[in-house]
Amino acid sequence: METKIKTYRATFNNGPEGNESFKYDFEAENGDEAWKKVYAHPCAKKYPQYTDVTLEEVTDGPKVIGICYNYHDHHLKRDYQGYTFIKANDEKQAVEFYNRNIKGKHFYQPWPDKFDDEGNCEYGSVKETYYAGFDGYKYDATK
Repeated sequence: METKIKTYRATFNNGPEGNESFKYDFEAENGDEAWKKVYAHPCAKKYPQYTDVTLEEVTDGPKVIGICYNYHDHHLKRDYQGYTFIKANDEKQAVEFYNRNIKGKHFYQPWPDKFDDEGNCEYGSVKETYYAGFDGYKYDATK
């Protein structure tokens, strides 16, 4: 019986307060082999630069892609990061959907002293993408 090769993604992060990450996609027969490859990767030896690592199996077909994006609050005149989830076949399709349908639009962030019918916040550029580990999503790029 032939073993099916699976695609995995390892993401190295520099802790909960950090903003730097490195993604590494590779193939392995199973999770144990995948973890061996993760620990053999040069990033695994760069502690304390990278303090956390996650390992995900990348499945075939549509999946939920998490999008971390920058946005600007025109009321507070500050930049922030937000997250949304898009069902897509891959990260490229999710980013293209975001850029075509969401980026540049306004949304409402409730502040007690300010109400703007158009929305006081503006969606900005994509900062990072990742495979979400759940089935919930707000947008569907596969339709």
